[in-house]
This record gives sequence, C-alpha cells and structure tokens, in this order.
Amino acid sequence: MVLDTIQNSFLNLNRNMRLLILCLSTYFFVGCSNELQKIEEKFDGTYDLVEWSQNNNTFQSPEVSGRLIFDNGNFLVTIHKRFDPNKYFTYVGYGDYKLENNKFAYRYVNSMTLNGDESHQYIGDTTTAFGGGNYRWYTYELKNEGLFMFTEDGKQQWNFLNSGEMKYTDRTDLSGVPMTRTWKKVP
Repeated sequence: MVLDTIQNSFLNLNRNMRLLILCLSTYFFVGCSNELQKIEEKFDGTYDLVEWSQNNNTFQSPEVSGRLIFDNGNFLVTIHKRFDPNKYFTYVGYGDYKLENNKFAYRYVNSMTLNGDESHQYIGDTTTAFGGGNYRWYTYELKNEGLFMFTEDGKQQWNFLNSGEMKYTDRTDLSGVPMTRTWKKVP
C-alpha cells in the first residue's frame, strides 16, 4: 500500500514535470517568435534614399535617389548616384534575408550595376550578383532608439531608428571610400 502510494506520487510528479517543461518550452518558443517578429517589424517596409555622405560631402536629390524595400523575407534596392557627371552609377538588386541564431543576414540573388556619365550612356555587367549570392551576417541589438546591426568584421552597419530614418554605413564601399546613406521610411 505504501509502495503504491509512493509510485503514484512519483508518476504524478513525473507527469507534472513533463507538463511544466512543455509549458515552459512553449512559452520560450513563443517568446522567441515574438522577439523575431518585433525585430522584423523594425525594418520591414519601403525606404527612400534621401542623403549620401562621402568624402566630407553630402548629396541629396537629384544627385542621389533610390528605393529599398524589405518585405517578408525579400528585399529590392535601386540606387542612382549622379553627383559626379563623369561617373554616374545605377545599381539594382534583389535578394532575400533571414533572422537566425540571433543574427540577421541578407544576400543578393541577382543584381545589375551600370556606370555612365551625364550623356546617360551606361555600360555594366548584368550577369553577376553582388556578394556572389553569399549571405552577409550581422549581429543585432534592439534598443529604445531602434534596431542596430553590425557585420561581424565591423565594416558595415544598419541603424533602423524609431523615427523612420535608417542609416547604412559602409566603411569600405565599392569605391573604397567610406560612406553613409540615409533612408527615410515611406508611410
């Protein structure tokens, strides 16, 4: 009789422990999903390029223009740089992004870079994707001011501010000169 009572108590305890572990793990995974959703909500949307700073100069439209769209795991970007009449530059690319293991990553699936001048005669390579289709990984931190992301080597960063402004800084850029692009979220 005493042995049966001990066994029943142990079985009930074991069942209760399994139920507790199930509840805690469900709570943990739902909490992680909510955090990822909050992070994705910080950057998902459409942005207009409003400013480009490079070589101690700041350029705005019409010298620069562009649009960047993050939507449900995909992105599209167009950039037009016209502040040097001899080196007009247009870039169009699209790809995908993901949030994984507390990191953000994106890659271009396809892109096109065109170079030209004020005569609007452009040449470019339409067959290669910038970055070779490899993911560029960022660590991220959600702060009161917004979402801040940095590459593992520290050369690039994205700052998505709660004000709707997004700043992208590249310490090397394709031209080899550091630059910052400021984007404004379209309501």
